[in-house]
Amino acid sequence: MLKSTDEGVTWIHSDTDYNISFDGAPANDAYDPDIAIDNNDNIFVVWHQRAASDTSEIHISISTDAGNTWSGRTGDRYISYRSGQIASNPHIAIAPNNDIYVVWDEPAIQGNSATNRILYGKSTDGGATFNSETADQPISTQIKFSGDPIVVIDDMSKVHVTWQASLDSVATYRYEVFYSGSADGGATWSGLAGPQYVDFGPDDGSSASNHGMGITSGGCLVVVWQETPINFDDSEIWASYSTDGGLTWSSNDEPELISFPDGRGGWRPDVVAGVGDTLHAVWNESAEPSGGNYYDIHYSKGDTLATGANFPGSISGTVSDGTNPVESVFVEVTGTLKNDLTDSNGNYTTAKLAAGAYDVFFSHIDYNDTTITGVVVNPNGSVTILDVVLSGGPGGCDYAVGDVNGSGNYNGLDITYGVAYFKGGADPLCPDCPVGDCNSWHYCGDVNASCNYNGLDITYGVAYFKGGPGPMFCVDCPPAE
Repeated sequence: MLKSTDEGVTWIHSDTDYNISFDGAPANDAYDPDIAIDNNDNIFVVWHQRAASDTSEIHISISTDAGNTWSGRTGDRYISYRSGQIASNPHIAIAPNNDIYVVWDEPAIQGNSATNRILYGKSTDGGATFNSETADQPISTQIKFSGDPIVVIDDMSKVHVTWQASLDSVATYRYEVFYSGSADGGATWSGLAGPQYVDFGPDDGSSASNHGMGITSGGCLVVVWQETPINFDDSEIWASYSTDGGLTWSSNDEPELISFPDGRGGWRPDVVAGVGDTLHAVWNESAEPSGGNYYDIHYSKGDTLATGANFPGSISGTVSDGTNPVESVFVEVTGTLKNDLTDSNGNYTTAKLAAGAYDVFFSHIDYNDTTITGVVVNPNGSVTILDVVLSGGPGGCDYAVGDVNGSGNYNGLDITYGVAYFKGGADPLCPDCPVGDCNSWHYCGDVNASCNYNGLDITYGVAYFKGGPGPMFCVDCPPAE
């Protein structure tokens, strides 16, 4: 345990080890601490610790003198019911009235991860007693691999808990993020009625894990996690919002991408709400393409959420190169956490935007970045249509017009090759073209701009070599400059 009284310039106990757990505990294996401070500056630390029976329980250590002394140094203190199960991964939060809530995961049957559930303990007397010391207090149904719970409490003392678990019957370790809440001090919990998803759920065929949760001053919730959807190369960071106290979640309809999908995996995100309830998210991301052993810390600043926030409008449209739609364009509404990736038809949608004017950013590796400013979103479910044409592009097809024998030039030998092709000979040797559907036909042989290759191109070519007009390419398959 370290303590600073000068805003982090120096740290007390940094020159030596200082335990706040009991050294004399049998089979001492204290792990995964979490910390919270009440309105009276009392400090509470919880962790899980292996017992001599090879199970583990949730422990607590308390300081009532700003960290100078700790209750846990003189003896073990359990707050979980000693049922012989493995209690682990505790998280702690303190309500405005100083009630203490601790959540953790624990199986109902030892060694059977399918019986995992989330339990809680509550203290109304500064940690002197917890309701979990005499009996298990579940807040969820049994869901396989339930674990890593997080608890936050709003200004109305409603308690919100999220965790990861698996309901997938095919892929054992495919997780989703779940929610349980209590508006009556823990007397009842929504999660006991059945699973409630925070993310999209199991139908997307990918795993949501390592989540973080934040809460605004108005009680709006945001959850972030890592996930690798089917059409993505690596893990990215996603977000879900609830503006009605956990009753509904935005990602049940459409997950929200908040990291840039550049093929460099993002992991272990966390999120907080700062001054003005602006959201701030961080995560670690590979510094090298396609994974690697080195990581950077990435950051994103997003929406401002408020009590009863309404997201009445959206921006939707199609991105093209002027002729064909462009897939996998990253679309971001600047200053928010609203992003999307265009589909195979070039379509995108950034939903649930508050009324106002926004700048919209478009990015694709093969095109010039484009920003459209002052895009107006209106209330009452309106959709602002914003179609965008990207400039730059892959530069056309790399070929010489009329070159069907692969020589790199157009000459009389191409006429001979073409005549042989139309008599049943080898196909024209057109290079692979990244533009439109040029590869679906022999575009390199078209010299009369008909966007087709046939006998008329032979006739046109013969005339050209006798002094006629020069070769003309199909406008849908322009040669690279």
